[in-house]
Amino acid sequence: MCLTFENMEWGDIGKALVTKDWGRMKGLVIRFACATTTLALLNATLKYYISTLREQVGGARDAHTRADWGAGDAHTSGRRTHNTSA
Repeated sequence: MCLTFENMEWGDIGKALVTKDWGRMKGLVIRFACATTTLALLNATLKYYISTLREQVGGARDAHTRADWGAGDAHTSGRRTHNTSA
């Protein structure tokens, strides 16, 4: 499988380089490139979906806040009233 690149394989890359086993070196480098590319695409996709969700949630929160400000609530407009006589 493409995503199974373990620490032991770093040693295999070094060994293939030292012994000049170019066929094995090519296979290991291709496996590493495949794993790295797959993880980078997954990371980019997750970042895209997180930013999209953040925009949707932020837009809904902003619309709700604007509606509250229009109603003139003291709590949502930043003027909080505290009863200190209790």
